[in-house]
Order: sequence, then structure tokens, then C-alpha cells
Amino acid sequence: MGLVLLLLGCPAPTVDIREPMDPEPPAPCQEVPWYADVDGDGFGGAEVAMQCEPPEGALPSSGDCDDAEAWTNPDAVDLPQDGVDSDCDGVDPDQLDCDTPRPHAGDVRFTEADDDRAMRDFCSQYTAISGTLTLDGVIAESPTVLACLCSVSGDLRVTGSGPLTSIDPYATDLGGSLVVEHAEGLQSVSWHASARAIQIMDNPMLTAVSVGGADAPMGVRVVDNPALSTLDTSRSLAPSLVHIEGNGTRDLVVNLRTDQVIDTLTVRDNPGLARLVVERIEGSVYIEDNPHLTSASLRHSPALSGDLVVSGNDALTYVSAFVSDCTDDAIVEVEGDILVADNPALREWSDDQGCLVSVGGDLVVRDNGAPMWRWLDGLTSIGGSLDVTPASDSFVHHDILPALQTVAGDLTLVDAHSYRRALTDLASVGGDLTLWSNDWRDTLTSPPPLQTVGGDVVVIELQPTDASFWFDELTSVGGDVYVVTPGSFSARELTDLGGDMSLLAADSSANFDVGPAVVPGSLDVVGANLFNSTIDIVEVVGDASLTNLGPFGVVSPSLQTLGLQTVGGSLEVVGPSADCALLGSLRSVAERLYISDCAALEGLDLLETVGDLSVDGPRLTDLHGLSSLGYAGIVDIRWRPQLVSLEGLTSLSEVGLLYLADNESLGSLRGLSSLDTASTIELHALGSLTSLDGLQAVRDPHTIRITNNPVLTDVSALHSAGWIQTLAIIDNPSLTTADAQALADALTITGSITISGNAP
Repeated sequence: MGLVLLLLGCPAPTVDIREPMDPEPPAPCQEVPWYADVDGDGFGGAEVAMQCEPPEGALPSSGDCDDAEAWTNPDAVDLPQDGVDSDCDGVDPDQLDCDTPRPHAGDVRFTEADDDRAMRDFCSQYTAISGTLTLDGVIAESPTVLACLCSVSGDLRVTGSGPLTSIDPYATDLGGSLVVEHAEGLQSVSWHASARAIQIMDNPMLTAVSVGGADAPMGVRVVDNPALSTLDTSRSLAPSLVHIEGNGTRDLVVNLRTDQVIDTLTVRDNPGLARLVVERIEGSVYIEDNPHLTSASLRHSPALSGDLVVSGNDALTYVSAFVSDCTDDAIVEVEGDILVADNPALREWSDDQGCLVSVGGDLVVRDNGAPMWRWLDGLTSIGGSLDVTPASDSFVHHDILPALQTVAGDLTLVDAHSYRRALTDLASVGGDLTLWSNDWRDTLTSPPPLQTVGGDVVVIELQPTDASFWFDELTSVGGDVYVVTPGSFSARELTDLGGDMSLLAADSSANFDVGPAVVPGSLDVVGANLFNSTIDIVEVVGDASLTNLGPFGVVSPSLQTLGLQTVGGSLEVVGPSADCALLGSLRSVAERLYISDCAALEGLDLLETVGDLSVDGPRLTDLHGLSSLGYAGIVDIRWRPQLVSLEGLTSLSEVGLLYLADNESLGSLRGLSSLDTASTIELHALGSLTSLDGLQAVRDPHTIRITNNPVLTDVSALHSAGWIQTLAIIDNPSLTTADAQALADALTITGSITISGNAP
């Protein structure tokens, strides 16, 4: 009974009597692969371990196909055509993805402090530049790392002394220009994208340039690259201007075969240039001063809107400029100038069909190795001047410029020897016409239809006599006519002359057959054979000179040598064979008439007025032939030892100055019996003059001077002269002082009187 209560009053405690348990073992380790990230770009490369824990620097993922380069990983920008699979997709793309450009705002400059990594880092962020990109002495050997650029809105400028050897930016389009200059290590430039212009200048190691692929509308300039050996634009390129100058020390070949048209091509002073090929040019061509250039091909060119210049190329032997069958591609017109000059070795110009029809500017063909006329056979008009001076006369050629009809400017043909004929269709020259030292071998059966020359006509040493009537249809010359010839010169229809005329005979057989009726300038005729000449000139407005004309003999009435009536300036007749018979129509000379060595003056019978009369000739004994002369400003007759009288001046009534001096045989002044007006009378050293009879009619002279007349005894003929200002009677040893004083007393003298040295 007590055990139960006990149990009910205090419950017994619970005791855990289980056995103790061992700890639970850890789960087993699962090993995984780990990949090295050597280049630190966040992508693993080669596997380095299989373990539970990562080794130091390893990543649990791979995919980096080149763990040595940080820019090569699945997230990298894969540059096209650089030979590197940068994004590890197994291919190197052909083109850059430019659908979503990422532009950099502003200019970008890489220098020698930047390497390939810096450029690739830039490319990881940007695919375009809104500004100018400059590579100045960059360390990279090639900027292909910048092929990430879809476009550069400004220029790409490459310069400096870094190790950069080549430029090939693939598809980068430039809004500005490609400028490569002073890049000292650069060896090649290959540009096949667009650019506003391309300038490659002063790169000492540059050997090859290839440009093309798109437009370069402002042109291509390749200048002063001394090592350049190849310049190729055979790919599509459309530059308005190509300028190639100062390039090459080896055999430089310039290939400008393009499927576009070049507006202006300049190839100048390239010492290494050996061969030039140009496919199509639309504007101008300048090929100048290339000392080793041997051939130039300008095939399939359309008509040129500018100039064609091939000049100063010492070794140039061949030019192919125009096709031989005058097809649509043949050049038929040059709107500017043509200059083919100073190419001493040039022997062949390919177009022998004469496709060229017109030249808008000047045509100059001068001092080349061969005449090369056939390419000009079809030429009909020249808008400027023509200057032709061959360097060689080694063979007889056909007609020179046989179809040429008009030259708007000057025409100059010099030293065209050994040719058959020249300019046989020429009708007009707008400027000067100069023919100098030409020899046309065949007889001209008819003159060319030349009628007008707007400027001067200059003919020097035109031979042979067959060509004497080359100007037979010439009617109008706007300027001067200047002829020097050993043969003949004929311009019988010339009636309209604008300037001077000079006809100079190179020898005594030269003949002249010319008009016009009026020479508005001066006239100069020297050495003409007047037996075979007709010089039909009525009036000379300026001066005239007739020198060494002859032979004269008896001038036939049918030989109308000179119909000269008036001379507005001075007239000189000079020469040992001078004869005044050719002046039988002369009526007036406004200024000085000087006659030297005429045996007689009968040919001057119609002369009425003259400014100054000066007669000089040892054979002249009197002045018969001046019977109509009424007025002379000055009569100056001196040093005529045979002159005995002034007979022939019987109509002379007025003279400004009468000057007679040193005529030792002059014994009479009676030929001056009609002279009533003389401002000044000077009589000096007249060795045979004894009296002044013949001067009785003179009234009111200003000055009278009578000096050194050894036999003069009588001055009474002037007693009635009236008013006078100055009287001088000096050193007349036969005239008494009393007779001299008597003259002074008979006159009314308002000025000075000098009487001295006379006889007592």
C-alpha cells in the first residue's frame, strides 16, 4: 500500500539511457576543369587543372582562342581582313559591321607613345571618328588595327619617324583627305576606300602606291617621293586632278588606267619616270620635264576640255595620244592649248590619220626630234596662236597643216626646211603671221586663199622664188608688213594696211610686188631690184626710207615702181645707186626730205611742199627737178663739192631756214629768185660765191648770218630786205667792212649787229 502512494505523490525523473552515436562523414568532392586567363581579358584559354578548388588566376569558363592577346576573346571586335579571328568565332570577317556605328566625338591622335594595344582598346569602343585621325610616328608597323573604323569624318594624316611601313585601312571612308607626308619609314600605301583627296608627299622610303576603289573628287597628289617605283590607280578611281611630281630614282611606272575620267593630269619633273599609261582624260594633260620618260600612252581619250602639254622630256621617243582610225574615242577637239616642245628624242606621234579638227587655244610644236605633222593633217581651225619650229629637216615630208583654214591668234612657222608645201588652205590669221627661214621644195601651183591677217606679217628668208606669190590673195593686214628675202615677195592685192611696211632685200636680185595704196605707218624699202618690182604706194602717213635701190638705168613708164604722192613724216632716199626718178609722183613731205647720192633730182618735178629739204650727194651739180617746190621749212644743202648753182628752186617762195654751207663750187644763188619769205638765212664757206644775187625778193627776215665765204664781194642784193633782228657778217676775207656796214645801214635792225673779220 505505501509504494502506491509514493508513486502517486512524486513522479520519478526520466533518464536517457541510449548509447552515444559517431559524427556523420562529409559528402564526397566533385572535381571540375579550370582555365587559365593569361591575358586577363575575362575569358579562359587552355585548361590548367581538374579539381574542386580554382587555381590562382584560373577561370571556370573557356572560349579565348588566343590567351596571349587581351583583344582576342568572344566579346572582342573582330577587325576585318587582318588575319586574326579576334572574336573566336572561327572566321576573319571580310567586312566591318557598320550598321550600328559607335562614333568618337572629336579628333584622335596616336603617337610613338601608343602601341597596338592602345589602338585595339580604342577599337573596342568606337567604330567611327567625328573629326580628324592623326598617326604621328606610331610604333605599330601597320595601322590595320584601326580597320575597326567604318568612317572618319575629317582627314587621315600620317606623318613622323616611327616604324610604320604600310597603310592599308581597308574599308575606312574618309570625309576629308588622306594626307601622308614626312613619314620617314613608310614603304607602301594602299588606299581602296573613299577620300575627298589623296596627298602623298615627301616620304623618303616610299616605293609603292596603289590608290583606287572609290571617289577622290578633289584629286590625287604624289609629290617628292624619291624611292617611288610604282604608282597604280588601275582600280576604280575618279579624281578630278592627278598631280605627280618629283618622284622616283628607279624605273618608275605610272599606271593610270581607270574606269573613270581624270579631269587634269600633271606629270612633271619625275627623274625616275620611265613609262606612263593613262586611259581616259577629260580636261588637261601636262607631261613636262621628265628626263627619263621614254613613252607616254594617252589611249582612248575623249576630247580634251583643257590643255595638252608634252614638253621638256629629253628621252621621250613615243607618244600614243590619238587612235589611228578616228573612231568615237579619237580626240577631235582640244579646247585649250597644245604644246609639244623641247622633246629632242621624240620621233613618233601615233595618230597618222589627222583626227584632230580644232584647237581652242594655242598650238605650239617646237624643237622636237621629228616633224610629226601627220597627226595635224585634219586640223582646220586654231582659236589661239600657231607656233611651229621643227628641230630636224632630215627628210622631205608632205604638206604642213594642209587643212588649216583659220588661226585666231598668231601664226609662226620657223625653220620648216625640206618640206613640200605649207598651209595651202589658210584663209585668215587673227594675229601676227611670221614665216622665218622656211624652204618649200615643190612649186606652188596656186597661192593659198589667205586674205586677212589681223596683226603683223613678218617674212624672213622665204625661199625659193616659187613661193613668191604665197601672199597673192592677201587684201588686209591689221598691223605691219616686214619682209626680208633673197627672192621675191608678192602681195599685189594688199589694199588695207594698218601699220608700217618694210621691204628689205637680202641680195640685189630681190623683187617686190606689193600694194597698198596707203601705208598708215612708215615705209622702208632697202635693196629692191626695181626693174622687176612694182611698189604701188600712193601715201605714207609716217616716215619713208628708200635705201640702195636699183638698178635704175632708164625707168620704163610701164614700170610703176612708186606712185608715192604724199609722206606724212620724213622721207629719205639713200644709196650709191639712188635715183629720184622713182619719186615722179611725189607732191609733199610733211617733215624732212633727205636725198643722198642722187645724180639728179628730175624725178621730184611735182614736189610742192616739204618740211625740211636736205640734199647730200657728191655727184649733184644743180637742183633741177625741184621746179614745183614752193615751201620748205628748212633748206639744208652742205658738203656738195660739185654743186654749182641752185637752179631748180625757181618756185621756192617761202622757207624757214635757208642753210647753205661748205659747197666749194656753188657760185650762184640766182635759182632763189622767187624767195620772198625766209626767217633765217645762213651762208657759210661757199667757196665760189661772189654775190648774193638771187635774194633780192627776200623781205623782213629774222636773222642773216654770212660767214667764211672766201670770194664773196657783193651783199647788196639784201639791201631791200627791210626789218631784221640779227645780222652777223664775219670772216669774209674778200668783202670789205664798208660793204658789210652798208648792208647794215640799209636794213632796219632791232637786235644785234656783228661785223668782224672782213676785208679792210
